Amino acid sequence: LTAPKSMFRAHRDRFLAKLPPGSIAVFHAAPTRLMSNDTDYPYRQGSNFYWLTGVEEPGATAVFRPGAADGKKYVLFVRAHDPRAEAFQGPRPGPEGAVSELGADAGFPIAELESTLLRVDFRDRRRPDLGSNGYLASAERLYLDDGGDNEWAEKIREGVERLRRADLGPTMSVDARAIVHE
Repeated sequence: LTAPKSMFRAHRDRFLAKLPPGSIAVFHAAPTRLMSNDTDYPYRQGSNFYWLTGVEEPGATAVFRPGAADGKKYVLFVRAHDPRAEAFQGPRPGPEGAVSELGADAGFPIAELESTLLRVDFRDRRRPDLGSNGYLASAERLYLDDGGDNEWAEKIREGVERLRRADLGPTMSVDARAIVHE
């Protein structure tokens, strides 16, 4: 039994409507948990991430951009195809499947997350809307849910601090969990 894609789309639409102009929300999937040596616990996706995306893939990140000039309000970063890993872990949607199967407006491999979010082209500091800067460079407020992955969250926070030192990026970070179900 799987939930219909329309249900997740409705959840995303309601969530995007709550985000104020100039904001961006970033949700990270729950990490895998190690049971012993080379055995993981059965994977369970974080409730908020699943409620918004319907994605059960570890390592994924969803970015919500209510004022996206390019129309890509829901962007997914997922694991790239890897035939060897997929032989043991099952098929992955990959970046193209993020759009065709999971309903994202755009899909990218996880390896591009930091550069897509945090990129700064110092030639464009006065015009962060030119598109050569990352998604966070022109955001005023960041809503963040790390999915319980502290190491991932620390990398994102350090990147946001680098943006702030360059007088770019969000001036305020907010726990995204607070507005998901309000």
